[in-house]
Amino acid sequence: MTYVPESLPDYFLFTFLRVAYTCSQKVPQLGDAPVDGEDLNTLNLSIERNQEVARKPHWVVNGNPDGTGYSSILYREEFAGPISFLRLLLLLSERGLLSKLPSWSAIPRYNGDAVEPGTKKPSLSQLKQITSPAVIQKFISMSFKRVKELREVHGRGEVERGKHGDARWSYACGSELSAAIVAFLESPEASAKLKTKFLDDVKKELILCLGNAAEMSIRGKQHTEGLKFASAAVALSGTCPGITETIVTKNKNRYTTALNAITDCVSIVSGS
Repeated sequence: MTYVPESLPDYFLFTFLRVAYTCSQKVPQLGDAPVDGEDLNTLNLSIERNQEVARKPHWVVNGNPDGTGYSSILYREEFAGPISFLRLLLLLSERGLLSKLPSWSAIPRYNGDAVEPGTKKPSLSQLKQITSPAVIQKFISMSFKRVKELREVHGRGEVERGKHGDARWSYACGSELSAAIVAFLESPEASAKLKTKFLDDVKKELILCLGNAAEMSIRGKQHTEGLKFASAAVALSGTCPGITETIVTKNKNRYTTALNAITDCVSIVSGS
């Protein structure tokens, strides 16, 4: 969703939009709802929807046994769904389609309606409903709550248990979700009401998540990742009135720490 080409027809954005919205629902944990133990399909689906998938490169597996060093992470559905939906809303906004959709009597088809076999066609009434101002506002509010949950509950809890790699995942996920919210709120067709209500608060959460992700990366000796997170946090600080000078200083220190570690490593490798 980050690198969708401009040549991708609008029809496919609408097809993905319904799927992303459906996948944004809160997923029951295994302990929260009864699951028929004899129904393996239900059980497997529940596990799959709640599963985070992380891949480590060989150098991490062999040389960093404390659990840090994830190079590739797939977030579980309740976070991946909102990220995808917000990115699709952003694309629709950039193409000027959110304002046009309410007046349509039919969805513009693509290439004579030639789509992949088995692809379910989106319903116009569904699209109008999930892109209505009221639903979008409710969706952003829900997504913002999940960002705070990632930072205040998941991330903080993992730090207290000494699991810095898992905490980094939570803060990185919170960064990605809050960045998706900010990007949509700053898009051409986002309402001024939404921007006033959410933008500054979400930006603050984004900066806090980025800073914490930088800290966890540095503790896990992932200084390149730490530098990226800290750099983004510092760059965004000037655009958010809710960020204190103390937070700005912390992120600048994280940036310096990561940069110095990378510089030292390069010097050792080059023999200088």
